[in-house]
Amino acid sequence: MAVSERTRFVRWALFVGLLAFAAQFAFSLAFLTSQAIMGVQDPRLGELFRKYFLVSAGLMQLRILAAYSAVGLALSAVAVLPFSVFRPGSRWPLPVRWLGFSLVLMCLHFGFVCADIQSHPQNYAEFLYDRGGGWRSLQVLLTDGGVGIWARRCSWVLTGACVLPAAAAALFRWPRRTLVLGGVVLVLAWSVQLSPVISGNTGPNVIVIAVDSFRSDRLFSPITPRISRLAETGVTFLRAYPDVARTFPSMVTIHTGRYALRHGIRHMFPTIEQRAAIGQTLPRFLRDRGYETAVVADYAGDIFPRVDLGFSRVDCPDFTAGTLMEQRALETHPFLLPYVSNRWGMRIFPALREFTSLSEPAELAARGKEMIGTLSRAPRFFLTIFFSSAHFPYAAPHPYYGRFTDPSYRGPYKYHKANRIDLAEETLTPEDRAQVRGLYHGALYAADEAAGDLIRMIQESPLRSNTSIVVTADHGENLYEPARFCTRPVAPSREGEVASVECEHGWMGHGDELWNEEGLRVPMVFIGPGLNPRRVEDVPISLASLAPTLVEWLGFRLEDYGLTDGESLSAALRGGPPPETPIYLETGAWFVPRGPARFHRERIPYASLLDFTELDVDHNFEVVARPEYEPIINGSKHRAVMEGDRRLVYIPLRDRPRYELLRIRGYETAPMEDEKELARLKRELERMITEIGTETLSSGYFVGPH
Repeated sequence: MAVSERTRFVRWALFVGLLAFAAQFAFSLAFLTSQAIMGVQDPRLGELFRKYFLVSAGLMQLRILAAYSAVGLALSAVAVLPFSVFRPGSRWPLPVRWLGFSLVLMCLHFGFVCADIQSHPQNYAEFLYDRGGGWRSLQVLLTDGGVGIWARRCSWVLTGACVLPAAAAALFRWPRRTLVLGGVVLVLAWSVQLSPVISGNTGPNVIVIAVDSFRSDRLFSPITPRISRLAETGVTFLRAYPDVARTFPSMVTIHTGRYALRHGIRHMFPTIEQRAAIGQTLPRFLRDRGYETAVVADYAGDIFPRVDLGFSRVDCPDFTAGTLMEQRALETHPFLLPYVSNRWGMRIFPALREFTSLSEPAELAARGKEMIGTLSRAPRFFLTIFFSSAHFPYAAPHPYYGRFTDPSYRGPYKYHKANRIDLAEETLTPEDRAQVRGLYHGALYAADEAAGDLIRMIQESPLRSNTSIVVTADHGENLYEPARFCTRPVAPSREGEVASVECEHGWMGHGDELWNEEGLRVPMVFIGPGLNPRRVEDVPISLASLAPTLVEWLGFRLEDYGLTDGESLSAALRGGPPPETPIYLETGAWFVPRGPARFHRERIPYASLLDFTELDVDHNFEVVARPEYEPIINGSKHRAVMEGDRRLVYIPLRDRPRYELLRIRGYETAPMEDEKELARLKRELERMITEIGTETLSSGYFVGPH
């Protein structure tokens, strides 16, 4: 093949590859694009889209087309190499060259797509598994049949077969000096990557590792073997509770030491004014005293860019309505996802960091290690690392999504607990519920493996002697455990009647109720130099205790930090008894007004999520609660005070407020008849709410100033 002829062939091949990927873009745009959220089309979403995001959506599609084009050119360049580098190809007939190029290009693309379907099957379930029939069988074959593994291997082998001979042929034509210089550069780059950067760090340092939805009863179990082994070397509190079992308010409580009643973040959609009024924070307190402060998180950590907690470095995704639009646009381009579902793709499309299916704990741990390398140049640092994989929808990557699940399962939750609000929870079968629990366990196991590897790296580095580690969670998770009691006394009547509450199975999620322990209780583990290993299993503590504990642990005075609602655990870390003081709990905002769960029946109903939120168009189109709904949301909350093995739950209903006194033994909760204790805890709950927050008691209800 003459040089000019070979050049023409290469140019046309690149052009054909470009057209092939442009055609896939057009197909996805025409047939796969949808504005549905959670499987439901809502006219209001379309109106918001047309009003605010029509232009940005068009620009987003242009960026996606550019990405398709870049991938098409790159794969075509690889596929054309065997037919353009070596002169024997000049004797091949032109149809043979085109056929060979086309086959190699298709095999490469097919291999990468199949491999990513196995690695992140949740990204493709909407287009394959959920369609049923042959499409479902195809995805199951790729994931469970191991075809995806072989597709990945074959794609890399084929890429190597195309690139390596061509590279070798080119290398022989390069000067020897260039090769030697290139080798030296590679060796230096590798050595720099491997060398830990611990320069001038004297400590003390603190690293808080939070695992979303990490239930306390999953510690010291086969589901978390690495964290469990590490916890044996530290002080472990097994009855830690968030005041609000939702990520945003709970993480603010952890980093301030104050209840949501005081810092004001009481649900997932606070306004910018509420976020600006949270007051003193632990990272800010330490930053003002010479600490480098940072937070690293994946998708559930999107709360950190939205509130100033005092972190100097924030490596987390952001959550806005625009992010949701971009995320949905990317979801409907499955032919592109295999090439951008990685760290490089996330730099081009930041919305990918909000994909639940791309919450890979190993990748987050790698980012955490990089941040530790950066922070260790400072004299001392405070770092929070937040793992999201165990949060709903439990979309762990391969192989974790199948580790604890039944491979023969063919229900709607094969790869993740898809947020399908068109599927009523009461229709779930026992197999569905077992599958969801298995998905959660696999996601938690993945986080345990990554967090354990991160902690092991710290303990094998020079940081071991001056760095303390805290492992905890923002809340627990209900996984369809039965309600702990199925009958309760109703309003007093002359017959003293008792009503039966249906509870064949419980519910899934967190932040909605204060009866079951699974959605509330989390572990709090302190690992560091000078600690004598012990477990504290009987005394409940609040996550608000973490900040004051760390203030004293690091040698500062609580008086200098300011007001906290949690009691310091520093005495308990030294072997003393933990503080046995009452702790406060409340529910978050309910997202839907009705449903089969008990908290749906026993509450004051109000509007759904789409009705009580709005877009703050002046502040990056963030989703916030409408001001007029704020007193309704807060006034409808269930609340509780907890002391020892007793919990008093306040339940405001339309006709009257009601109180339930519960006794907690292990994870079992049961109604308790003790009028004297009920009255005492009721007074304590009233005192805490009225003294900590701005609410007052009116006609038996807790109401705010508005």
